[in-house]
Amino acid sequence: MERHDEHEEQPYVPESVEDDPELAIERRGLLRGFFGTLRESVHPILSSGGYALGEKVAPALFFCILTFVPLALLQGIIPYTHTLSFGDGFGIVVRQGRGDVGLDVFHAMGIGLLVCSVRFVAMGVSFASLARAFGQVPAGAKDENLARVAWRAMLLRAHWIPLQGTMGLAAGLMHWALPKSASSSVAILFLALLLVAMPLVVHFVALRHAAIRSCGVSKFASLLVVLVPFVLAGVLEHILIGNGYEPGGVLEAWLPTPTPVEAP
Repeated sequence: MERHDEHEEQPYVPESVEDDPELAIERRGLLRGFFGTLRESVHPILSSGGYALGEKVAPALFFCILTFVPLALLQGIIPYTHTLSFGDGFGIVVRQGRGDVGLDVFHAMGIGLLVCSVRFVAMGVSFASLARAFGQVPAGAKDENLARVAWRAMLLRAHWIPLQGTMGLAAGLMHWALPKSASSSVAILFLALLLVAMPLVVHFVALRHAAIRSCGVSKFASLLVVLVPFVLAGVLEHILIGNGYEPGGVLEAWLPTPTPVEAP
């Protein structure tokens, strides 16, 4: 007579996504879906099953181009310009003898786009590969290609990349807005930490729940599936620009060197 161990480990079966709503960009068309998808991006758990319900990559790519690209271009202006210095209550100081301002800003925007794009590609390739390796197609999914589902999630949440980190657009805008007298305030330091960490946390949570719900990855394996892309992106960014506090890395020759600037 066979005996079955009650504690025998059962195979992991992903939950069905049949009752999950489709993403706004899939069900409302490009224009209305664009604003609906922006709202969904701040609710990463609620929209986590919708990536498997789409059948095309084009709408997600359209959303990515309209959000990620402009933010990546803007992200480069504050940290990478040679001719301008930002800070002290939205102050802008033109550094004398540093060349043409317009060309320099265009150059800085290009660096921002390059660094953010490297992060995006590194995260997308590793996330899609790991999701396909560790995932299972959930019941009710319209797209059974797990790599394509993962790329759809990456494209629809790529706009968080230029906002996160100490060199991110959120932290840069705060640095620009703050007066020098407030830089040592405990409340200001807490707000700065929040602006640095919040986009990264929201992005991490969004991709993890996308891996679990839409790609059928177990909760434990999802930590690896999402953590590896973030670590890889951070390593490549460090190789490109160093630690962010002083010029370094492959792009060192194109990065500005901090110099004392007189108050406006």
